[in-house]
Amino acid sequence: MKTQKVSKKTSNIAQERQKRRNKLSVDQKMLLAMEQLLLDGEEFSATTVDRLAEAAGISRASFYLNYRDKADLVMHLFDEVQNNIIAAAGQWFKNAGTTTYSDIRKSLGGILGVYRDHHAILAAMQQTAVTNTAVAECWQAMKDQLCRSSIKAVGQLKQSGSAHPKANDLVATLLTLAINHVGTSEPWLLDPEQFDATCDAWAHIAWSALAAP
Repeated sequence: MKTQKVSKKTSNIAQERQKRRNKLSVDQKMLLAMEQLLLDGEEFSATTVDRLAEAAGISRASFYLNYRDKADLVMHLFDEVQNNIIAAAGQWFKNAGTTTYSDIRKSLGGILGVYRDHHAILAAMQQTAVTNTAVAECWQAMKDQLCRSSIKAVGQLKQSGSAHPKANDLVATLLTLAINHVGTSEPWLLDPEQFDATCDAWAHIAWSALAAP
């Protein structure tokens, strides 16, 4: 009986968190706070809940009404980012067999645009993954999904006769992981004045490695 009461209480708390999240305002405040702390040189892994709440302009109690802890915060905010990355790939992940250089450039511009716009979340996710198993698994699952999508795209290029002779699963995997690592760890490459040049460079690398000469 006691276990049932605890389970019911836990369920009610989870439902209340979801209701509050649906309002978006708390999420938005937390995101802005994370971005500001990052700009100020603070690492998410070293930031306390009290510091986050203060920066977001909410109480500590309000934080815990919406999130279990810092890991729950980044995983919640990360869900939408992951979906945005997949959607931004566009033609490359949908039907790579007919991909042109222009398609590759557009897809990479979209993907890197998501990394640029959500750098605070991605950086927090990467840092938290070092010490939190659940976050690490979520972070790895995202990379695995991107690699699988890239491998599938290379397979479609091969079927259409458009693949580079040396393009294979490993090339697709290494390229995907490199883009993810650089996009997360080297944000200066995604600054406005550098963004187009970075997209052009990645498009050149990807096209040269994956498409037929």
